[in-house]
Amino acid sequence: MLRLDWNKFKYFYRVVQFGKINKAAQSFGMSQSTLSRQIAALEEELGFELLVRSISGVELTVKGEAVYKRIKDSFFQLEQIFDIIADLETLANGKLVVTADNGLIDTWLSYYIPEFLNEYPEMKLTIKSCGNPETILKEGADIICSRLMPQSNDYSHELLMTWNRALYASKDYLKNHGRPKTIADLDNHKLIAFEESNPNSDDEINWHLLAGRNQSNPRDPVLSINSIHSIISAAKDGVGIISFCEESPLLKDCGLVRVLPDINGPSLNTYLIMLRENQDIARFQTFKNFFKTKANQLSPYIAK
Repeated sequence: MLRLDWNKFKYFYRVVQFGKINKAAQSFGMSQSTLSRQIAALEEELGFELLVRSISGVELTVKGEAVYKRIKDSFFQLEQIFDIIADLETLANGKLVVTADNGLIDTWLSYYIPEFLNEYPEMKLTIKSCGNPETILKEGADIICSRLMPQSNDYSHELLMTWNRALYASKDYLKNHGRPKTIADLDNHKLIAFEESNPNSDDEINWHLLAGRNQSNPRDPVLSINSIHSIISAAKDGVGIISFCEESPLLKDCGLVRVLPDINGPSLNTYLIMLRENQDIARFQTFKNFFKTKANQLSPYIAK
């Protein structure tokens, strides 16, 4: 009966993950030549090649791909067990992969990340932009902050915050172009819009283009741009009126003032999503509790 060394499979698994032997060797704290010999020994034990080496990295052979598919879930689950053990030893220790809607990253999440890492120095975060929650969780994300909720009962979700959209402009813009008194007055003003990659999105960030208008006849913005920070910058420079979440820290000290303060734009709920099996793990709880506390402290930034 063939006796296999599972340490060698661990080396093989990590080489495939990194795509390069030298990077995998660094993660193990061993030399590249030592790791190469371990992989070669495994191939000799199995009787076939697992990897094709090249200057650019490694590629799986057909048989290597079959072996990798069989072992990757096992090693992934083992790594999760090690993470759980680390959580039991230290409240806030370890890595978290967090995905969030682009707008949330730019307008809120990134504002508090330095404070979080300063308070929990043993935590390590990877922040990515978000797509479909169920797909991303299956691909290895730990936590998702999104307005979209997965349909499966495998996931827990709870309300993180509610964004409320409002209109803002600079004092110079209002001095030069006047202050609109009604929503219809926006027809005679310069509007800045967010350039959406998905025109069918239900985000409603550009609600000011349609407010009080036929849905087939939106206002034509003077500027469309797909950068949240650039929208704020353009408004500060007096280019026009923007739609923005009134609770965003980016509005603090930026000099913009509320336009049509009696008219509220659409609200947008954002949810915190994770696998149910992870919801009691300490590092997940630490992240959730910190950012829910920040969300509960939300208040509009209103300049007169």
